[in-house]
Amino acid sequence: MCHLRYRLRRVLCRGFHEPWRRNLAVLWLAQLFSVAGFNTILPFLPFYVQELGVTNPSEVKLWAGMLSSGPMIGFAVMAPIWGQLADRRGRKLMVLRASCGGTVVLALMGLATAPWHLLAIRVLQGLTTGVIAAITVLVSSMVPRKRVGFALGLMQTCVYLGGTIAPPLSGLLVDHHGYRVAAFVGASLLLTTVLLTLFGVHERFEPVTGGVGTDNHKDASPWQVFRSERALLGLAAMLLVVRLAQAFPQAVLPLFVQELSKVPGRLATVTGSIKSAAALAGALAAVTIGHMGDRIGHRRVLLYCLTGSAVFYLPQALVMNTTQLALLQFGLGFFVGGAVLALNALVARQSEHGREGANYGYVFSAGFIGLAAAPMLGSTVASAWSTRATLAVTAALFLLAAIWVGRGTSKSIRGNGAPGDGEQGTMAMDPSPPAAQTAAQSPLPKSQYHRSLNGRE
Repeated sequence: MCHLRYRLRRVLCRGFHEPWRRNLAVLWLAQLFSVAGFNTILPFLPFYVQELGVTNPSEVKLWAGMLSSGPMIGFAVMAPIWGQLADRRGRKLMVLRASCGGTVVLALMGLATAPWHLLAIRVLQGLTTGVIAAITVLVSSMVPRKRVGFALGLMQTCVYLGGTIAPPLSGLLVDHHGYRVAAFVGASLLLTTVLLTLFGVHERFEPVTGGVGTDNHKDASPWQVFRSERALLGLAAMLLVVRLAQAFPQAVLPLFVQELSKVPGRLATVTGSIKSAAALAGALAAVTIGHMGDRIGHRRVLLYCLTGSAVFYLPQALVMNTTQLALLQFGLGFFVGGAVLALNALVARQSEHGREGANYGYVFSAGFIGLAAAPMLGSTVASAWSTRATLAVTAALFLLAAIWVGRGTSKSIRGNGAPGDGEQGTMAMDPSPPAAQTAAQSPLPKSQYHRSLNGRE
């Protein structure tokens, strides 16, 4: 713990003469406001639908599934496009685009008067936003490669810290002032993200115009990229499975809380508190697992986290009250957060300089496909059998993912060049030229070669 505090102090409080450290601190705050903004209203959409006139329990579950799946289709389609634009036009521009889109989307939610309005707005959200993905690409492109695990872990603390603080407070806000006020408060928080990024982040963007990472894949389709980079295909497939399992019960989880709760008048507050417990554990995981992965290998961390997720999901199908559910959600949040972080770090290690945006776009697209399919599948299972059945199915999905990683059936996610990972994957995880290589031997242009040695490395 002392070592962890030292690392945090070193990144956030010292060394701000280095531009990437200043940018990291500002982006940390920007992402915190972004996550808090979305969490003011999104966890309570199943209740918002009921306020807008849907009263049949089966219909509420189906609407909950559609509202959860709606933006994911847009995310899956647009992620590769935004990723390629980030590599060509700049990563900061993509963060501004996503946060501006989020501001508009949340403001429109405050004006919705029918369930289909919410669904249309959620689809628009998928086409225009994606703040976390955009910030992840920006951070992975500017930090030294050997510190990417810790940097991404630090950024992921924002995701879970915002998820810890916002749901209980927004639950109180909803219970006392309604869903529309909460949506407008969320829009103002996203506007803060826009201002922080615009004035606080300074990107020295230079598109790579030759050498490794551009000419080979500049105009390639996702399938062509996956065929030439098998490791990337394995990571995309694993993220699809993890996101599918992660989101499978989320659409109906508020309704499960409604079944268990003995205080019907405070459903939003109770639901927000349970989500806050999982988010708090995820924040703890982010600041520990990122650094751990840099030391012992992200593949090994991924295996541990997938197994832990399965262990904590199965008992949730048997809980009898919201207190038991909150305790299990706390343990679950730690392992699910660690699994996603390990996968993000593996993608960063796999990506060549100048290809971070496109590679993250392709992999995130696969993850969004899982997020799109999961809520509808989960709500269908809940409607056909029960909400508890969705939790049991989710535990089985995480267990299958752990077996896949543990048995090494996908060679493309074996190893990341870190100690303890064992066999290397199909591509080297650190494609930067070795220090002993001369500028004449490097495939990069001479000026870019020296930047790669003196900048990110």
